[in-house]
Amino acid sequence: VAEVLPWSGEVPPNREIRCMCGVFGYVTDRDAALGPILIEAAQRLTYRGYDSVGAATLRDGTIDLRKDVGKVDAVALRHGFAEMRGSRGITQLRWATFGEPSQVNAQPHLDSDGSMVGAHNGNVVNNAELRLQFQAEGMTVRSDNDGESCVHAVERHMRRGHEMVDAIRLAYGDLEGDYAFVIGRADDDRLYAFKKGSGLVVGIGERVLEQAQRQAAHTAVALQALANAHPQVGDVRGLGAMMAIEI
Repeated sequence: VAEVLPWSGEVPPNREIRCMCGVFGYVTDRDAALGPILIEAAQRLTYRGYDSVGAATLRDGTIDLRKDVGKVDAVALRHGFAEMRGSRGITQLRWATFGEPSQVNAQPHLDSDGSMVGAHNGNVVNNAELRLQFQAEGMTVRSDNDGESCVHAVERHMRRGHEMVDAIRLAYGDLEGDYAFVIGRADDDRLYAFKKGSGLVVGIGERVLEQAQRQAAHTAVALQALANAHPQVGDVRGLGAMMAIEI
């Protein structure tokens, strides 16, 4: 567990702010109104710069995915983020790397049959090559975005008969670059996260949202956190039980 650094709520003046994506995942043990939580999380990531925003919730074996180009408040209002419910949720702010700003390129992304959803922060440098491979393997590739390649990389190994954690381990080897990624399955009760190079924090407790903001702005980590371990996979479920798995 890392030391918690004092923080005033402002981005330190000597800290360079670059345009980059931001992603946030949330897990609870009951069906809940996750929309307001995801909107607040997205609002707290806006300082990073972005062109589009999306949110997904997982509930009763289904995935509710809403996303578009624009500012958080406008997109949330246009697509009714506030009404989204579930036991797991993901929100992502995207700054275009692969693919122009568009609704289809916005994150999160689905796998081919809509049974998994995921989003990333970072840059998968072999995205173009992977997209061709996934198309040749019969997957439905909807966008140009490298976040979708993260989802299909896991899907690839699930199709080959691997369980979720093993599929993630194998996907990690396929995805080149510097990124953090979170993914969930409709028929599961957890979210999975893995990272290569980029930061990844898993918090457990009532103040997770506040502490996630602190980590994003000033490298503070609170509660039970996994940070700066490389490589790393987190499996988060229920009341926040979390397991780190060596790749």
